[in-house]
Amino acid sequence: MKSLYKLLLIISIACFSVSCTMNSDEMTAELENSAVGQVYEMKSDFVNTKTVTLYYPDPSNGNLLRIVKEVNIFQSSSLIKEIADKLLNYTLNEDDNFIVPFDGKVYADWIIVSKNLATVNLNGDFTIFTEKQIFAGIVSIVNTLCEINSIDYVEILCNGKQFKNRGLLVNPMSQMDSSIHLRYLDHINIIDSEERKMTRDKSILYFLDRNSNFLIAEIGNASVNKENAAEDLFRLLKNEPYYGSGLKSSIPQNVLMPSSAVVSIENELNVLTIRLESPKYETMDNKTRYMMCGSITLTLLSYFDNINALRILLNGEPALEEILLTKEMFIENVGQMVTVYLPNKDLNYLTKINFAMSQTRYTSPKERVKEIIFADEDYKANTAKIIPENVVESDILNVFVHDTCCVVDISYDLYTNISGLSYSNRKMFLYSIVNTLTEFENINSVQFLVDGVITEKLGEKLYIETPMLNNPGIVYD
Repeated sequence: MKSLYKLLLIISIACFSVSCTMNSDEMTAELENSAVGQVYEMKSDFVNTKTVTLYYPDPSNGNLLRIVKEVNIFQSSSLIKEIADKLLNYTLNEDDNFIVPFDGKVYADWIIVSKNLATVNLNGDFTIFTEKQIFAGIVSIVNTLCEINSIDYVEILCNGKQFKNRGLLVNPMSQMDSSIHLRYLDHINIIDSEERKMTRDKSILYFLDRNSNFLIAEIGNASVNKENAAEDLFRLLKNEPYYGSGLKSSIPQNVLMPSSAVVSIENELNVLTIRLESPKYETMDNKTRYMMCGSITLTLLSYFDNINALRILLNGEPALEEILLTKEMFIENVGQMVTVYLPNKDLNYLTKINFAMSQTRYTSPKERVKEIIFADEDYKANTAKIIPENVVESDILNVFVHDTCCVVDISYDLYTNISGLSYSNRKMFLYSIVNTLTEFENINSVQFLVDGVITEKLGEKLYIETPMLNNPGIVYD
């Protein structure tokens, strides 16, 4: 029996030794393969490959084909604009069983995104296409853009004018199992029906962000009477949006619309004139008046298919120096709501903050990082500052996307400053950036660099040598 115990003991010791050796080898291999101290190498500074879904008409414009393919996306560009360009500029191969929308003769001049609405201005000679070809091309664009997670609605303009008889579109092929041909017949039926002349189920309304810097699109569900649409839309714009939306009305409460809107034809343009009155007109500053006119113009011209321009009179005088107002005049004022994560005062959780950014800034990961670190906005009243005062913008050396990883390169000075802070402060610095950047559709993780070099830790207990993932556990809603 003792011999048996000795044998079992020897076997156990041998197994334990083998196990220790294997673990030791794994640890050694991990350390040997560590990238700490190496300069980060990227495959491409500018181009990333992304799998996208594109919709193309068949040669008869009777059916829609769903094509999933990998395309090159320039990281400095808008993802939505890039995808639209890929759709409209595709070069056909011999074995392709579909056609390019509008035969490649139409291009997306600009695309403005506000909340879940993409407004697309198409440029080209539409007179060379039949109405069915135009419809098929637009269905292709709408379906393709609605495949993007952040887009639910698409508004189409053709050379700056509203797409005939329908401004607001959702993915038309997701609503029912039918071909383009059947959807086209349904489209014609809706155009000709009396019901359509009375109401629309949804309208595009433009409100102000909380800081009154941008006009933000909201999709309104209230029915609008076709005969009194201008008055109904003005009333909807004057009402405050729902609580928590981060939006507010652009129209002061003392501004009234006492009479109905009037349509006239001027220089072959259909002009809609609305008359507003206010007893405190003289106290209204230029920015308030401008944003109010922009909100009304964008909203009404999105609703009315046959109106080319708007005239807004305030107390009998033109509200702005420009007499006839168009959408293009206010496009640069349309913003996009974004989400950033900032720590609370006690540095024990992150708070989700929604605010507006311009079209040029919201698509840039670097601008989001700068917003977290440097911006001094009202929404930060209940949050903590996570960066020492002596940090400057040049300490953010670079922010770029490589595949689905966003690389944030900070200076050694910033790294030293942050390393000397408390554990909670350092943790909140990292995850404010990580959780904010992973809000981007094409970013899944964040890699931090220090002067371009992969570094093991940011102070004690916080390891940054590998890409960091979103941490929903420290977010308090």
